[in-house]
Amino acid sequence: MGDNELIPGLPEEVARECLIRVGFDQLPVVRRISRQWKSEVESPAYNRMRKTEGLARTALALVQARPELAEAGPAHKQSSAGGGPGNSYRMVLLDTAEGVWNALPELPGQGGSLPLFCQVAAVDGGDGRKRLVVVGGWDPETWAPTDSVFVYDFLTGAWRRGAGMPGPRRSFFACAAVGEKVYVAGGHDEEKNALRSALAYEPDADAWAARPD
Repeated sequence: MGDNELIPGLPEEVARECLIRVGFDQLPVVRRISRQWKSEVESPAYNRMRKTEGLARTALALVQARPELAEAGPAHKQSSAGGGPGNSYRMVLLDTAEGVWNALPELPGQGGSLPLFCQVAAVDGGDGRKRLVVVGGWDPETWAPTDSVFVYDFLTGAWRRGAGMPGPRRSFFACAAVGEKVYVAGGHDEEKNALRSALAYEPDADAWAARPD
């Protein structure tokens, strides 16, 4: 057996056919199996093959109040009017092919919760894979506007912090993904002044750029 075989004892093309059938929820595990597997699933060709073979799956991402809070009832939610556990949210994914829901990992350094009123966009990566980008919102503990950015990579199965959103900390802004960038526009600042400014964020470069008002 060669040391560089994807799956020992199998021809490379057969081994590759096996790997492209791995569900997206298993990719973080697969890339830790060996250097060969990591290199394979991280290559742009891998994602192109999945799409060509009709094996790329559609996933639906939703922001959800934590189930334990919903089960506790309205009285528990109202008990934390200043923030905290009563305002705790997470991201969940529906694998539409399997009909299975899974919760994504908690955000780093946020007490586990998504920011209140944050915006979420699904953006293309230069390697052909989607990322989920969480932009802005209010701190769940203080209710203060935040410039935070978090990027979820389906390949690593983890969140990372992105570069903070420039300019005044804005609330209730428009947000959409087009191609490899996330655009934000408008909203209002912390003094409730309406904003006309617009920005574009590119996750691969982790960089913001101003756009025309």
